This record gives sequence, structure tokens and C-alpha cells, in this order.
Amino acid sequence: MESNNEKLVSNIEHLISIAEDGKKGYENAAEDAQDGSLKAMFQKYATQRGTYSTDLKRLTSELGGDPDKEAGVMGSMHRAWMDIRTWLGSNENAAVLKECVTGENAAIKSYTEAIEDADANSMYSSILNEQLNGVRGALSEIKTQITHYDPEYNANEENDNTPEKGGFSTGSHNAPYDLNDKGSTTGSEYKY
Repeated sequence: MESNNEKLVSNIEHLISIAEDGKKGYENAAEDAQDGSLKAMFQKYATQRGTYSTDLKRLTSELGGDPDKEAGVMGSMHRAWMDIRTWLGSNENAAVLKECVTGENAAIKSYTEAIEDADANSMYSSILNEQLNGVRGALSEIKTQITHYDPEYNANEENDNTPEKGGFSTGSHNAPYDLNDKGSTTGSEYKY
């Protein structure tokens, strides 16, 4: 049976992987973005995720964990963010941003689950909540940016990742990826 501390360490190691994948995804998007405002936004969130990763590694060390340990879901999150590369090749800003929404939804789900498990340890829960709010802020800004490139986009129809809104629904292209999926790596074959 896993102790509360081991579970917290495991969750934080998982979040390190998510932060690192988000950083790489945003760096890739910034590198290929043609629009200056999108490039700046992607760079801002790449830096943010780098900071999150550093902070999470510090927490893991404080808890006696290995901050450089891969958390096992790296491949699934990596595939989610690397899908951005496919969209970047299509040079469609709205499509790239919608892929960012998918990645952020998956991150929000993971942060929410980690916070629920960390509830007894308010110091760690506070840090995780702060980062979760940053991810939610990024998601909000990204959804706003989508409307500049796709006037028909309705952010309210997107998967809303708040428990009070019944977040993490399935059946939509914008639902988070199944992080337990060890299957294929092509974007059209992800499980939602």
C-alpha cells in the first residue's frame, strides 16, 4: 500500500512530466508561430512551465523523491503536445491553439487529481493550486486567442475542466487524452 507521502511524490513527479511536456510543446509552437503575438504568448507559457517544473522538482526533493524520475505517463502527454507539431505544419493558428486547449485540459485534470490527494498537506496543496490557477489562466487566454482566428469558435462549448461544471467529459475532440492509453501515436487514434 502506498503511503500518503509516496502518493504525493508520485503525483508531483507526474506533474513534472506534464510541465516539461508543456514547456516543450509551447517552445515548439513559439518556434514555428508566424504571428508575433502568438509567438510571445507561447514563449511566455514555455517559461511558465519551466518555472513550474523547477518548483515541482524542488518539492519532490523535499519529500525524498527523485525529481529526475520519469512518471510513466510521459509518452501520452508527449504525444498530446507533439500533435501541435502536426498542426504547425498546416499553418492554421486556430488549430494550433485548439491543440493547446487539449494539452491544458489534460494538465488541469492532473493538477486537480494531485491537489485532491495532497489536501492533507496544505503547503504542497497551496503550491499546486497556484500552478493550477496559472494553467487555467493560460487556457483562458488561449481560448480568447482562438476567437481571433476562428470567429465561430465558442469557448463555452469546449470541455470545461471545473468539477462544478462536470469537467473532463469525453466524446469531444477537445476532451483530454486518455493518459493511460499506451496505444498508437497518431493523433487520429488517441482515446478520448
